Amino acid sequence: MAKKYTILHFKDGCIGCGSCAAVCEKYWEIQDDGIAHLTGSVLQKKTKENVYVLELDDPGCNADAQDICPAQVIKIRATKKEKKKGVIKKKKAA
Repeated sequence: MAKKYTILHFKDGCIGCGSCAAVCEKYWEIQDDGIAHLTGSVLQKKTKENVYVLELDDPGCNADAQDICPAQVIKIRATKKEKKKGVIKKKKAA
């Protein structure tokens, strides 16, 4: 079965604040270099910047990580099929 969501981490823009790891420690950790890492992700090839990608059935707490990231380097994309359903919604600020 195809995964429904792609989590993208634009690592070059990461400021290493740790917010993502604080709200979503299942998928995010701060590495020794002080920059966040998306656990289980792979480097996307043929891009000018370091973009790490992880495909999941459910974005789970990654939606919180996306919302809290001050550098806005975490993005969640739905597959084409899921986009047609309109399932991805950003949380509104409180």
